[in-house]
Amino acid sequence: MDRLGIYEEYTHRYIDAVKAVLILQSNFDLLPEIYDIFGNDETIKFLHIFAGRVIRVPTKIELDTAIRDVMIWVAVGKNSTPDSIRALSAKYGVTKNEIIRIHNRVKDLMEKYKVSLKDVPLGL
Repeated sequence: MDRLGIYEEYTHRYIDAVKAVLILQSNFDLLPEIYDIFGNDETIKFLHIFAGRVIRVPTKIELDTAIRDVMIWVAVGKNSTPDSIRALSAKYGVTKNEIIRIHNRVKDLMEKYKVSLKDVPLGL
């Protein structure tokens, strides 16, 4: 496939025409940045798969909470003794009941998607 390069004076380099189209169509979204991260081919694939859809990227706090919750699910799944629950409670600054609630919520969701602890690498 032939590619068209367009000279960008701001950076003093040629950019792919796909990036120029994304800049034109961006309307305050992050498509040019997605192009910079993934490159031409992967960006085109992304656009074909997700065309017309709204994608929400979680906040750092949401990601950190999700990571914590998965770590709790793994830890309780491997060892659910009262001492381990107490240790997790202290480690994450939540009540023992909250540890159990988090574990059960994540476990239910993982079961729905057919993910089990045997699928989780031992390093977790």
